[in-house]
Amino acid sequence: MIRRRWRLWVSLLALAAIAWGGWRWYRQATAVSSGQATYLTATVRKGPIEVNVQGTGTVKAAARKELRPGVSGKVIRIGAEKGDKVVSGQLLVELENENLKLQLEKARLDLQEMRRDFEDLVGKRGSLVIRAPFRGRVVTLSATEGQRVAENAVVATLVDDTRLEIQARFTPSQLKDISVGQTAEVFLPDYLSSLSGKVTKVNPLGEPGEGGTVLCPVTIEVQNPGGLAEGTPTEVRVQGPEGPILAAQTSALSTPRPREVRVLAGGEIVRVAVKEGDRVEEGQVLVTLADDDLEEQINSQRIRVQQAELEVASLEEQLASTKVVSPFDGTVVDVSVAEGDEVGANTTVAVVASHDRLEVVVPVDELDISKVKIGQEAVIVTEALPGKSFRATVTEVAEEGYSQGGVGVFDVTLDLLDRGELKAGMTVEAKLRIASKQDALLVPIEAVQQRGEEYYVWLMGGAHAQAGSSTGDSRDSSHRSVRSADRKNTGLPPEARQVRVQVGLVNATTAEITEGVNEGDQVLIVYTASEQTQPRYGPAPGGPIPGGGQFFLGSRARRES
Repeated sequence: MIRRRWRLWVSLLALAAIAWGGWRWYRQATAVSSGQATYLTATVRKGPIEVNVQGTGTVKAAARKELRPGVSGKVIRIGAEKGDKVVSGQLLVELENENLKLQLEKARLDLQEMRRDFEDLVGKRGSLVIRAPFRGRVVTLSATEGQRVAENAVVATLVDDTRLEIQARFTPSQLKDISVGQTAEVFLPDYLSSLSGKVTKVNPLGEPGEGGTVLCPVTIEVQNPGGLAEGTPTEVRVQGPEGPILAAQTSALSTPRPREVRVLAGGEIVRVAVKEGDRVEEGQVLVTLADDDLEEQINSQRIRVQQAELEVASLEEQLASTKVVSPFDGTVVDVSVAEGDEVGANTTVAVVASHDRLEVVVPVDELDISKVKIGQEAVIVTEALPGKSFRATVTEVAEEGYSQGGVGVFDVTLDLLDRGELKAGMTVEAKLRIASKQDALLVPIEAVQQRGEEYYVWLMGGAHAQAGSSTGDSRDSSHRSVRSADRKNTGLPPEARQVRVQVGLVNATTAEITEGVNEGDQVLIVYTASEQTQPRYGPAPGGPIPGGGQFFLGSRARRES
């Protein structure tokens, strides 16, 4: 019996619920279909209006760097711990890589050898130009243009006939006080005059002299003043430490023996600049050769040297990267290795950040990004520090955007000018002022309706509504006021008229009216039956102006500056 009564009550309650729901649906459908509406009134007032771009971001250090060695190795030293203050260049982590050290040493030796070979080749190129080794006269010339000569071939012989030599002989006891470079006096009996000379060679090996004596030859050199001939007798005295030393035996004046001039590198003779009998100065060009093979060898060797230098530089850079240092003054955020760890190349071993400068990156809607400029100021607030605000400035505007929630956005970087108690990691809200105006005529944004490209408000009051606003005239009244048939069964008072207006600045809650209303006018905020419990926001034909209630770092509403 109890179970049957319980089922009966459940059935009755279900039928009642269905009946109530059907009645509510019928009432709502009737209200919408009949066009009935409710409304609120608002007064047109003068006041300030701001159009801002708002968004959320996270405070972070403006300079933050994850540090990675360029090579693998074993950690042999930790130079700083998490939380330590460090300066630019300070060692944080050091690795050891013995294999890399050996590679570098071998590369340096190879480079040294290649440079030596290159210098030898360049030296050979310089030897293709044959110059006179001293001042003198060309005795013989064995070079002709077009001739190919081998390395070390003789091309000429020269004699220096501006100098004369004397072979003087001294006893071994005299020789101990004679050395190369000492001055000597050479007396010429035939001319009863003397010449100043210099010792150029000392031969300590004695030669047999007259009467069984042993004499040591010493070469004396004098300048030929002109007119002296070979065979002129002489007497020689060398200036010793205790006075002149008279030679035991002297020879007559003689010219030095001709010297051979040889090529140090083979090639083709392309120019002969002298002829036999010519007098030449020291360094004067005698013969010029050319060797194409040598030039090719020089160019190839130059490339090898450059490649070896790059290899050494690369290895040195890799070895330097085993010492991980701080790139700037800051704080060690993390050290993720310990001594003895084996670390792979490009593995993060430490993180350093500089908290001297903090920044926030916020996404800006594509419709607003053109209004954001570098240097523009912003206000930062956070729930972590209620009642406080902080100044910031735009330092960077991204050139490329991305999609977020189906909307194109661009990252904007804000540099905090006064950080106060803000810390890295805090979530903050940024507000950038795009436009503002004082003493603007303002209405709630829900009071503005859009039809195509035109905007309207419902205006209370007879005379003003009939004639339009003070900024218009009677010729526009047919366009500003809606026909009475359009208001039939709207549920609005008969004195309400829909007036066309010009809209200025608009933010998420308020719209500026630049033409169509006066201060103190009453406007209607109209809701249909379906909107009585939830006012309608966003764009819709004949509805409020787009932008009311939208939010994503700047409303996507129409804005004018």
